[in-house]
Amino acid sequence: MSIKTVLDTGFCIGCGNCAYKAPYTYMMEMDQFGKIIATDIQGANDCEDHYPRMANICPFSGESLSETEISKNLFPTPQNEDEKIGRYEACFGGHVLEGVYREKGTSGGVSKWLGAELLSLRLIDYFIQVAPTDEHSTLFSYKVFSSSDSLLTGSKACYYPVTLNEVYDFIRNNPGAYAITAIPCFAKSIRLMQLEDKIIKHRVHFVVGIICGGLKTANYAKFISMQYPVEPAKMVRIDFRKKTVGASTRVQATQISYLDQNAEIKEDSRPNTLLKGLDYGMGLFKPKPCDYCDDIVAETADISVGDAWLPEFEKDQKGDSVVIVRNKMLVSVVEAAMANHRVSFKRLTSSDIVTSQAAGFRQRREGLAVRIMNAKSEGMWFPKKRNLGNVSRNVSKRRQHIYLLREKIAAESHKIFVLALESNSIQLFLDWLEPQQEKYRKLNRPGLLQRVLKRITKSIFREG
Repeated sequence: MSIKTVLDTGFCIGCGNCAYKAPYTYMMEMDQFGKIIATDIQGANDCEDHYPRMANICPFSGESLSETEISKNLFPTPQNEDEKIGRYEACFGGHVLEGVYREKGTSGGVSKWLGAELLSLRLIDYFIQVAPTDEHSTLFSYKVFSSSDSLLTGSKACYYPVTLNEVYDFIRNNPGAYAITAIPCFAKSIRLMQLEDKIIKHRVHFVVGIICGGLKTANYAKFISMQYPVEPAKMVRIDFRKKTVGASTRVQATQISYLDQNAEIKEDSRPNTLLKGLDYGMGLFKPKPCDYCDDIVAETADISVGDAWLPEFEKDQKGDSVVIVRNKMLVSVVEAAMANHRVSFKRLTSSDIVTSQAAGFRQRREGLAVRIMNAKSEGMWFPKKRNLGNVSRNVSKRRQHIYLLREKIAAESHKIFVLALESNSIQLFLDWLEPQQEKYRKLNRPGLLQRVLKRITKSIFREG
């Protein structure tokens, strides 16, 4: 296998590992579809000549270590191990009490608080997280923070592509201890790089995983801006998940900042219910590698943080998080904050975590098994994945159609939206989207028996 195979089959996720190790062969660029991918500078598509172990640091090569193998090396003596969330010490659910971390962050504000805590305890010198750039060409990128106050300017939920190669350059050129936030595939990329690069290994002390339901391309943000309507070139910032006062955590809004005709920055916010194409599960603008990833909770990270999609938390409009701790030192950090009433956390089980991310596990486990089965039948190359057993045999025909339709919708959305951009017509895309949504709704509509049982259950609860 060569990196050429990964690129030719569309499996580059844009982590930047190859560009960092072979900078004279590869560079990271955003393509017309809004994906950040490795681009061959020399036209040879074979940086193995410059770095023979390239496949070892590519998360989708099929030849690099799996998440399970990496975790065994990182966390050799865990308190617990679960088939779905991997190795861990403890699980929690809740939110930060002190400061404005909860207000300024996604859900319970945990990742920003943790960065500030690690800085104040002098366990790190720098915290690296994704943050807005306020530039229309690239709305988000990784930024380096060295103070607790400054890191509050980092992004909340970021459905936008970024890359790590310049992060590695900064770490190499600036000695110190670092913590980096990363979605699952990027957490794996960092761990693979640590195995190959001594400086990255010794300077990156913590990886803070962000539980992930799949990436979006940069064109997703453009699609939203065109619905306001605002020209994508005039948008300078977007908040994908603006918390809505007086509503549950599932009722959210999207806010954009843009340049008006006088070049002054204006803001506009709309409830997500008024915007089209925001059903995350449908798969619009999702990169292909996301459909062949089986890590939902960043199993290789020292700690993972995500949305607490559990009934006991969802009514709280301010948001709550689920937290999976794998690093024993971080268990002490969290428990000390709990004892001092600086965070409001309760212990959760691995089953609670899985329930909170149920849709993601269905998509990345049984859905992945169906997509692999389909890829094999069509003779398509895909990266080797962990053993999923006979999961696909237990998936109903309806669910199989749903998973394959999601994959098809994702692939087609990239191409159709480019045509919409070229013609400056959001309507072109919406005309394509409407019948796709109808197909998707029909497949997801519960059967008659399920609807009857649901009504009976509701009636019983009302009477009780």
